[in-house]
Amino acid sequence: MVEVRGEPAWRIQTFGGLRVTGPNGPVSFRTHKTAGVFAHLAYYASRSVSKEMLMEAFWPNTPQEKARQSLRTAVSAIRIEIEKAGSVPANWIHSTHRALEIGSDCFEVDTARFRQLLTLSRNQDADTKVKTLTAACELYLGPFLPDFSEEWVVPQTLELEEQYVQAVSELSPLLSAIGNPGQAIEVASRAVTLCPGREEVHIALMKAFAAAGRATSAIAQFELMEKMLDEEWGESPSSEALAVLDNLPRAQSQNRHTTGDSQRDEEDLQLTAVAERVPATTGGFYGRSLDVDDVCRALRPGSSATRCLTLTGLGGSGKTRLAQAVALALDEPFRGRVWFVPLAGVASSDHVADAVLGQVNPDLVVGPEPMADLSKSLNGAPSFIVLDNLESVFPSVKTIIELMLRACPELTILSTSRWPIGSDLEVVRPVGPLELPKDYHDLPAMRSNPCVQLFVERGNSVRPGFQVSAINARGVYELCCRLGGLPLALELAASKLATRSPVQILSMISETLDLSTDDMRVEERHRSLRTVVKWNCDQLDDDCLRSFVKLSVCQGGWESDLAEAVLGQSAESHVPSLIGASLVYWSESEESVRFDMLESVREYALELRKAEPELSKEAVIDHAQFFTELCAERPRGQKSQDWLKRLGREQGNLLAVINAGAQSLIPSESAWTVCEAVIELVNWRGRSAVWVESMAQLLDTTGESLPLPRLVEAELAVAKMYYGLRDIAETYNHAARALEAADISGNKSLQIRARVGMAVPSSLIGKFDEAKADLADALSLLDEGASPSERFGIELNLAWLYFDGGDEPGSLPGFQRALALAESYGEPADIVSALVGLAVAVGETQPGEAAELFDRAKELADSRGRRQEAAHCLYYRAMTEHRAGLKDESLIHVLQAMSLFVEHGIRLGQTILTIAGCSLASAGRYEEAAICWGRAEASRKRHGMKMFPTQAKDYEREVVKVKQALGPMAFGTASTWGAETSDEDLTQRLFNA
Repeated sequence: MVEVRGEPAWRIQTFGGLRVTGPNGPVSFRTHKTAGVFAHLAYYASRSVSKEMLMEAFWPNTPQEKARQSLRTAVSAIRIEIEKAGSVPANWIHSTHRALEIGSDCFEVDTARFRQLLTLSRNQDADTKVKTLTAACELYLGPFLPDFSEEWVVPQTLELEEQYVQAVSELSPLLSAIGNPGQAIEVASRAVTLCPGREEVHIALMKAFAAAGRATSAIAQFELMEKMLDEEWGESPSSEALAVLDNLPRAQSQNRHTTGDSQRDEEDLQLTAVAERVPATTGGFYGRSLDVDDVCRALRPGSSATRCLTLTGLGGSGKTRLAQAVALALDEPFRGRVWFVPLAGVASSDHVADAVLGQVNPDLVVGPEPMADLSKSLNGAPSFIVLDNLESVFPSVKTIIELMLRACPELTILSTSRWPIGSDLEVVRPVGPLELPKDYHDLPAMRSNPCVQLFVERGNSVRPGFQVSAINARGVYELCCRLGGLPLALELAASKLATRSPVQILSMISETLDLSTDDMRVEERHRSLRTVVKWNCDQLDDDCLRSFVKLSVCQGGWESDLAEAVLGQSAESHVPSLIGASLVYWSESEESVRFDMLESVREYALELRKAEPELSKEAVIDHAQFFTELCAERPRGQKSQDWLKRLGREQGNLLAVINAGAQSLIPSESAWTVCEAVIELVNWRGRSAVWVESMAQLLDTTGESLPLPRLVEAELAVAKMYYGLRDIAETYNHAARALEAADISGNKSLQIRARVGMAVPSSLIGKFDEAKADLADALSLLDEGASPSERFGIELNLAWLYFDGGDEPGSLPGFQRALALAESYGEPADIVSALVGLAVAVGETQPGEAAELFDRAKELADSRGRRQEAAHCLYYRAMTEHRAGLKDESLIHVLQAMSLFVEHGIRLGQTILTIAGCSLASAGRYEEAAICWGRAEASRKRHGMKMFPTQAKDYEREVVKVKQALGPMAFGTASTWGAETSDEDLTQRLFNA
C-alpha cells in the first residue's frame, strides 16, 4: 500500500517552480538569491550543507567576506519569512561555523517524497504499484527549479526528469493492463506536455492509445513525435516507436475484456473504438480541469438526475474544447458509448436527428421515425452524446432534444451553445474567461497561468521557440489582461507574434473588437471578435438590448445594487437574461457577487451607446448618482473597513464618475464628493497614480466654477495625489493654490488645513523656515477650544521639520505631544504616524524603545490594512537600525518597504531611496547603493528638492567607502543607471541580487 501520511504543516514544491506554503499561507521571498538558498537547503533537508559550497554556488567570483555577509543576510531573511508564515520548531534551521541544515520533521519536500514513492513501488503488486506510481507522477509538475540557473540545479533537473519519464513509461502500460485505458492516456498525455522532447513519453502515449483501440490517435501522436525529433534533433523515431506503429492492428485486437461471453467480447471491441469519434483537440487544454471534473460529476451515469447539460459562452470561450475533454473522460464510464456530433454545418433543427444517427449508426438508412431509429440504435444502454454548436440550429432544437431524451431514457446529452435551449430538462453551465495572470514579476506563476500558456502555445505556431521571459513578461501580462482571458482573443492576438512583440500587439489594438484573422484554417465564425459579439447581441429583444447598452457605463464590474440603480426594476430579469446570452458573467467572493462584461463585449455596447445619446446620458447620470450617495456615507468603526473595501472593488466605476465630471456630463459637486472618498481609499491602500490624471483634469475643468471652500478641498486633494507620486513640484503648486484660496475665503479652518498641507512640500524643497512659518501661523489661527485632532497635524508636522532639519533631539517633545493628542481621540492612522515619529526621535539613544514603538506602529497599520503606513514604519525603522549597526535587519526592512510601495503603486521617493542606499552600503552591496542614490538624486533634481540634513549625515558617511570600493567610473555608471530606470526594474534588481 501507499504509505499513509498526516497532512504536513509545511509543503515545499520545487517541481515546476519554487512554492513554499506554511500554515498561514505561502511564503514570498524578497530576493531571488534568498529563494535559491532556501531551495538548496530544502532539497538537502536533514543533511548538512557546507557554507563554502553555498557561497560558491550563489556568489561565485565574489570576495569571501562579502559572500559570507550575503549568505548571512539571506539566512536572516529566510528565518523572518518562514517564521512569519507559520509555526516551526525552534531548531528548524541549524547553523554551525561551517554548515547549515534544515530539519525535515515539519516540511514535506516534493522531491524527497517523489523519490520515496519510487523506491516503495519497486517490490509492490500491480494494483498497489499503480497507486504508488500515480502519486509520484502527480508530484512532478515540471522541471526542477526551472527559474534557477545555478550549476547545482542542472544535474538534479536531468536526474529527476529521467526518473519521472521512467515512472510514466512503467505506469501507463500498467493502467492499460488493469482496464483503465483513459487514465493511461491521461498520464502519458501529461508527460508529453511536461517533457515534450523525450521520445519515451511519446511512445508511452502511443501505446496507451493503441491499448484503448484508438489507432488514429496513436498514428497522429507518432507523426507529432516524428516532426519534433526532426526539428529539434535532426533524428528519426527509434525502432521501438516504429514497432509500436507496425503493431497497431495487433494492439487493437488484443484489447478485449475476457468475460467468457463472445457476444459481449465483440461488443466491447466495437465500443473501445468509439473514442475515435470524439475529434482530437489541437494543442494544449489549459485552465479547465476543474470544469471538466464538475461536468463529469454531474453527467456520470447513475450519479445524478442530470441528463441534459448545456455549456454556454461567448463564441471562442472554449466550449467545444471543454466538451471534447468531458467526452474523452466519460468514455470509460459510458463503456465507450460516446458520440460527438458537430452541428455547425447542419442547415436546420429538422436535420439534427439525422446528424446524430449519422454518428451513432452510420450504416443505418434513416426512416420516417428518426426517434425510434435512435432508440433502437442505442439499444437501451447508457449512452452519451455531445451536440456541438447548438446555436446554429435554433430556435426549434429544444423540441428535438426533448424528444431524444424521452425516446431514449438512458441517453445523456451535453451541448455547447452561445445561448441556453430553454428546456425544463436543461442544466446551464456558463463557460467564462480563463484566469488572468496576477503578477508579471513572478515568472513561474506567469508560465503556469492558463492565459499565458494558451498565448505561448499559439504563438509558437507562428514564431517557433517563443517563451515568456523577463524581457517580455510585462507585455504578455498586459495583453492577457486587455483581452480579458477570452481564449479566441488570445489566439487571434498570438497569431500576430510572427512580426510583432507582445507590446507592439497591444499598441496596435485600439479596440479588442479589431482582432481578426484571414487564416482560412480558422472557422469563419471565429475569424473576428466583432462578428462573435454581434451574433449574441442580435438575439436580444429591444428592452434587454437597452439594458445591455446602459450597463456598459459600469467600469470594472458591478453588484446588484448598482444594476438596480442603472436599470430600475428591469435589472431583476434582464441581468439573468444577459448572463444566459453570454454577454455578462459573474464571479463570487467573500464580500459579494459581481457581474461584468468582457472588454470586447463592453466595446460593442459602447458603440451602440454612441448611437443612443439620450440613453447614454440617462445611464451616466444614474450611475454617478449611485456613487455620489455611496461616497457620501463615510461610516466609522468596522463599517468603515467594509465601505473602503467596497470602494476598492469599484475603482473603475469611481474613475468613470470623475471622468464624467471632467467632461461636464454630471454636476461637479458629485465628482468632487467621489474624489473626497478616493482620498480616504488612497490613504488606506495607496495607488495614487491611478487617480491623479483624472482628478487633475477634473480640477482644470471645474476649478473656476467651484465655491472657495470646495476649491481649497479640491486643490489639497490633487496635491495629496501628486505627493503619492513623489511629484513634489506639483504638490507644492497645488498646495500653494489651496493656501491662496483659503486666505481669500477667510475661513480659519481652511486656512489652517492649507498651511499644514503647504508645510510638507516646502520642507521637501528645503524651505524649512517657510514651512515653520506656515505651521506657526496655523497654531495662531487655532481657537483656544480647538480639538486635539486639529492640533495633532500641526504638532506632528512641526516635529518632523525639526527632525528632517537635523535637530533630532529637538523633535522629541513635538512627537510626544502628537502621540498624546492622537491617543486622546483614538484615530489609528494618527497614532501610527506619531509612533513612527517618536521611534525615529529616540532611535539613536534608545534603540530598544524605538523597536517597541515600531512594532506597535506596524501592528496597528497591518491590522487596518494600511500598506502605505506599514511601509513608512519599515523604512524609518531601517534608518534607525542602520544607525544602530543592525545591518541585516536594516536591509531586510528597507527592501520590504520598497516592495510594499511598488506593489501598491506608490512612487519611491528620495527619503526611502537614500535610506536604502545607506543600508545596502553597510551590507557591502556597493553598486546597488550607488543605483539607489542615483535615483534619489534624479528625483531631487526633477522636483527641485534637497536632501534632508538628517539623511545627509548617513549618506556622507557611507558614500565615501562606496566611491572608494567602486571607483569613480563604476560609481557614475551605477548612479546613471539608477537615474534612468523605473521603480519596478530597480526593486526587481535589488531582490534578484
